[in-house]
Amino acid sequence: MKLNENIMALRRAKGITQEELAVALGVSNQAVSKWESAQTCPDISLLSVIADYFEISIDELMGHDIPIKRERSKDDTKDNLTEKALGLLEQNGKLSTSLLQRQLSIGYNKAKLLLENLESDGCIVRDGAHTYVAKDKK
Repeated sequence: MKLNENIMALRRAKGITQEELAVALGVSNQAVSKWESAQTCPDISLLSVIADYFEISIDELMGHDIPIKRERSKDDTKDNLTEKALGLLEQNGKLSTSLLQRQLSIGYNKAKLLLENLESDGCIVRDGAHTYVAKDKK
């Protein structure tokens, strides 16, 4: 929907006249009429006032649909790191805290926690003081 159509639809949904909207926004009713007929557009400084009046965002007022990006959750990050760690295990045959730190660009605590999670999930077992191997390789 275009801006002019949105303003008209929002005004009608609110059950008010062009004149009532004009008074609320501090403009003339002719201005509202011209907006709705697409002869002119509201001044950019009025967009936030109009959006606030209808309790919507400026994007919604303008008819701009923003695709909702799926936020990466901590679980997604964890799964991604787990996959990368398992890939490193397959490639190198062993894992260590320092290897994970270097290859995955993560801190010591995160690398240690990742190893602990892989061990508790049964993916890896200790193969020395600081190294781990795939469970089936032991």
